Amino acid sequence: MRASAFLLALLVVGIAIVPGMAAGADDITLSGHVERVNGSPFQGVSISIRNMETDVFHAPVLTNAGGNFEISLPAGTYEITASYEGYKATTSYSNISASISTLSFVLYEVLGTVSGRVTDGVTTLSNVTVSLINSVANFSAQSTSPYGAFRVENITPGVYIIKASKIGYNTTVYPDPITIAKGSDVVIDLTLDASSNFYGGLSGRVVYNGNPLQGVKVMLSAEGKANQVTSSDSDGNYTFNQVPPGAYELLLSKNGYVGTSYSVNISPLTQITQDASLKRDSLPGTSGFVRDFDLSHSLMVIGLVLALTVSLVSLLIMRRIRGRPELLEKEEPEPSEKSQA
Repeated sequence: MRASAFLLALLVVGIAIVPGMAAGADDITLSGHVERVNGSPFQGVSISIRNMETDVFHAPVLTNAGGNFEISLPAGTYEITASYEGYKATTSYSNISASISTLSFVLYEVLGTVSGRVTDGVTTLSNVTVSLINSVANFSAQSTSPYGAFRVENITPGVYIIKASKIGYNTTVYPDPITIAKGSDVVIDLTLDASSNFYGGLSGRVVYNGNPLQGVKVMLSAEGKANQVTSSDSDGNYTFNQVPPGAYELLLSKNGYVGTSYSVNISPLTQITQDASLKRDSLPGTSGFVRDFDLSHSLMVIGLVLALTVSLVSLLIMRRIRGRPELLEKEEPEPSEKSQA
């Protein structure tokens, strides 16, 4: 009896233990290594684990003196990240659902950052060198297109002077020194003015039906800049000199003609050409039936032609009558015819 009871007890205990053993068999083990940028092991880094299915965070583990860590977790899908105050990991892991021993993190120190945009006051500028300078360090980066954005990273804490430079523009120094602290992200915008030594130019010729057109008003316009105005000469030519680099709109106009415009981009030390051809102006519904003339001018041309035609016909008639004057004599009726009348 005692033997039977003992066997029954073992059976019950075995049944209770088996599910626990099965659950343990499904656990996953995650391990890896954390190091600094220079390759040395990083102790005390917090390894965070989030169950991506339940959005529950497990208690973090810390790396040991060798920069290593290991943790056992219930079966699931996890996201693994590494963190340490003042540092940032170059990578993270997600969708981890099986044991893995090759998790590797590299942490770099988060120093200061300066970012912003460079313009000429109107348009953004690329390839501008932005430098941060003090007595012991020099950091720099270049602005990129299309937004003229720049970002200088990993700046050692300190006080710096910021300057921006680009060929064709006057070097700009930010008015106040800036203080960079560990982990700070300073945002500033910079403006460069074009250097008069690097101005560009624009010229061209204006025609109508292939013939030079004199007296055309030519205006070069840009937002934030003074308009430049000139007129085409007797040969239809116009010229703009000493034009600051940038994007402009070229507008041409003349009474009696349809105005036109072009987008032009002036580059430093460059003379560009933009020719133009204008057309006759006409109001809606007043286009004439004589080519290149509106209705009123077409009627004038037709009237002139008719007048010349009438004059010519009159001259021919007069010439013929002079050659035959009898045509002008009026035939008098006979006396009998008068009495009968």
